[in-house]
Amino acid sequence: MGLNVSDLLTEKCFIFNGKASTDFRLICSGGGTYGAPKRAYDTVQIPGRNGSLLIDKGYYNDTEVTYDSVGFIPEEFYPFEIDQRLAAVREWLFSPIGYKRLEDTWHPDEYRMAYISQDFSPSMVDSLEAGMVNIKFNCKPQRFLKYGEIPVVIEKGLTLFNPTSFVAFPIILIEGKGTVTIQNEDGTFRVTVESDATVDCDMMNVYHGTENLNSKSTFSLPSEVDKMYLGKKNVISYSDSITKLSIIPRWWRL
Repeated sequence: MGLNVSDLLTEKCFIFNGKASTDFRLICSGGGTYGAPKRAYDTVQIPGRNGSLLIDKGYYNDTEVTYDSVGFIPEEFYPFEIDQRLAAVREWLFSPIGYKRLEDTWHPDEYRMAYISQDFSPSMVDSLEAGMVNIKFNCKPQRFLKYGEIPVVIEKGLTLFNPTSFVAFPIILIEGKGTVTIQNEDGTFRVTVESDATVDCDMMNVYHGTENLNSKSTFSLPSEVDKMYLGKKNVISYSDSITKLSIIPRWWRL
C-alpha cells in the first residue's frame, strides 16, 4: 500500500503575503515561533555603582521567527520538477518588498508583519527529489490580534477598553466632518476633518480613497506625544456633524 500525501501533510502551516506553505506542499514545524522581542535600552556605567543605569528608548526591536526543518514532499507527490518547485517558493518568499502579513496555525488568533531575513539554502536529497530548509523571518515586534481588525461602531460617549497592556494606534473611519476626541489616562487626543476621512494613527496620515487630506486636517495631542493612540480606558466623543464613526483598534501584544 503506497504512502498517501495526507500522511505527509498536516494542517500545520504558515501563511505569508496571502499564500500558505501547504500551497507549495511544505511540511512545517512551528517551534521557532514563540519568542518575544527585546526592549531597546541604552546602558550607562556609573563608577562606584553595581549594575548599569538603563535608559528606556521607548520601543521594542524587531524579532526573528523561524520555521525549523521545513520539508519538501518527495517528487512523487508533487506534479512539478524540483527546480520549478524551488523557484516557486523563492518567488513567494522573496518577491514582496517590505513587511508583509505573516500568520500561522500555532497562533491562530494573531498575525505579524514580516519579511524574509536570510538566504534560501535547502538541503536536498537528490534521490528523493526532497529536502529541508529553515525559513527565517524578520518581524515587527507586535503580535497583532485578529479581532482588533474588526471595526467597532462608536456611539457617542462610548468607552473602549484595551484588552492588552500596550497602547494601540487605530484606524479611525469618519463619515461627515468635525472633531473626534479620545480621552484616556495619558490625556486628550483630537483630530478634526473637513469631510469623510480615514485616519491612520500609526502613520498620522488622513486620507479618503487615494486622496491625501493631511493639509485639510488637524491634530491636537497631549504634550510629549507625537501620535494619536488608544490607552487602557478610552472615552470617545465626536461632533454632531459626524454621521458615523468606526474604529479599527489594532490591538497587539508581544
